[in-house]
Amino acid sequence: GLQYLWTDKTMTAHAAAADLAGLPVLALPGPHGEHAIQCICLIAKANGENTLLQAAHYVQSQEDWHKPQPPA
Repeated sequence: GLQYLWTDKTMTAHAAAADLAGLPVLALPGPHGEHAIQCICLIAKANGENTLLQAAHYVQSQEDWHKPQPPA
């Protein structure tokens, strides 16, 4: 299944391990923290790319974290 992880050292370790194992990993912009923008990391089971993309689309359709633009 999918794991829903917030950005921190644990998430980085999970994403790195998943990548080394050949599992699909996708990072999305997440909520704005106090001092930084966070991201959401989605990890799917082997050959779960379609599920991963569907989950990413669902997350982005429910939130607006990915819409802000940096000042010009």
